[in-house]
Amino acid sequence: MKTEVRCYKCGKEYPLTNKTIHEHISCDHCHSHMRITRATERKFQVMRYLLVFVVCMTLAFGISMFEKRNYIVLLLVFSTAMAVALIADKIGLWLTWKIFGLEYEEDHPEERARLRKEEEREKARRKAEKQRRKGKK
Repeated sequence: MKTEVRCYKCGKEYPLTNKTIHEHISCDHCHSHMRITRATERKFQVMRYLLVFVVCMTLAFGISMFEKRNYIVLLLVFSTAMAVALIADKIGLWLTWKIFGLEYEEDHPEERARLRKEEEREKARRKAEKQRRKGKK
């Protein structure tokens, strides 16, 4: 497991700790931006799905206990499920770091914004094309 991240631009190393793990980080020295790699992001998504599964199973257990009129257990189960749901991203990223390690790559926020705009334009064009075809029928 990697415990340090090296800046791709200036080479400065940063330690990874519970408080410093994030999806996007920037170098304090040269201010370059880095984000987790696609492979790491896929692992992160799997961990998030596992957390959702655990929350659903916890809720199912709580509902099954509700039939027995055990309101205290039900309250504890629901509050735990809500707490996990609120911090699922942070927990998922932490689990990904502990199990697989985090890898970072160069991030281009301007490039991502440009690609997002192109995708939106393409989606709008396809929608207009679909509506135009419906109008011809």
